[in-house]
Amino acid sequence: MKYFKTDPNKAKVIRTPYGIVQSLISKKEINNLNIGMGYSEMNPGAIQQVVHDYSQEMVYVLSGEGVVNIGSEGSIEIYKGDAFFINKGVEHSIENTGSSQLKVIYFAAPLAPSPTLGHRYI
Repeated sequence: MKYFKTDPNKAKVIRTPYGIVQSLISKKEINNLNIGMGYSEMNPGAIQQVVHDYSQEMVYVLSGEGVVNIGSEGSIEIYKGDAFFINKGVEHSIENTGSSQLKVIYFAAPLAPSPTLGHRYI
């Protein structure tokens, strides 16, 4: 396969206590792919605490604002246009501190053996 175009209107939306997550490109769409791309929205006031045991993660903020707490490294404020990186195995939390949805695009690599192992909530 030389290219793949996803249709976000057809991608499965997963509802979480924090908002929604949508896998846009993964092994499901492209065999032997070792990177994933997705879209996520977090509700105002929501806090998601997670660790990725298999993947490094890069996140780009489309809209909204929040705070990312990165293990013992401290915290960073995030706004529209910001990008940040989290190494695998690092406990972190993302808090939506704004009054509207915090919308992000994320990339994760290498992929976990299964989607359920991709995020370990803490």
